[in-house]
Amino acid sequence: MKRILVLSLLLFPVFSMGLEIPSNLTSSHRERLTELLGPTTSIKPLTHPFPLGGYDGFEMGLSFETIDVSDLNSLGSGTDKESSLVIPKFTFAKGLYFDLDVFLEFSPLLRQEKVSEFGLLVRKSLYQSKFYPINISMSVFGSAVNVDNIFNSESYGFDLTTGITLSDLSLYLGIGQMSTSANIIGVKEGVVITDSGADESSNIEQLHTVFGMSFSYKNYFLAFQADRFQIPVYSFKLGYRL
Repeated sequence: MKRILVLSLLLFPVFSMGLEIPSNLTSSHRERLTELLGPTTSIKPLTHPFPLGGYDGFEMGLSFETIDVSDLNSLGSGTDKESSLVIPKFTFAKGLYFDLDVFLEFSPLLRQEKVSEFGLLVRKSLYQSKFYPINISMSVFGSAVNVDNIFNSESYGFDLTTGITLSDLSLYLGIGQMSTSANIIGVKEGVVITDSGADESSNIEQLHTVFGMSFSYKNYFLAFQADRFQIPVYSFKLGYRL
């Protein structure tokens, strides 16, 4: 656990990327901005697909999400910043009784980046096979993200996931639905962000699919997850599990 904390302190400044939101955003551009930064930044479990356990089930980790934001260059007045966004997040999870797990994650707003996020996910195991290492679960979740005090969004959704464990390797697949509500300020420090110059809102709904895997070694685990919204998001996580 101490190693993960030390690694977090070392890697946060390295992987934190700044993000610049274009100005003069039209209605269609604001909707595309919401697709790029709203659902893509939502909470992701990145863990073993089976329940953590009600008594001593606990895990913590450090994850990194990679989001393709190259479309920002074609929105509004465009931007010269990077074409991909990497968001580091601290994650915590606790197993409760009745095969219920609660996940928390947050990405603090550091000087090197302009993105902060907080998310909560509750997962309930619906079915566990008696003869095969297969589990089916339902997750409901909510997340809030702030980008440079210009873009603020809240995302809510659910996923139905099935997973299988083979020795130290776990695989899982899921599908679900997500809705996102975003608010974009009109003007910041003299720069006109929206084409109207007034605060504007944007609402979208998206189908969400996910594929992930987790490899365990003693109390440590390494996880990978690929989420598909309007654009793909790839995430990695190094964690410690009791």
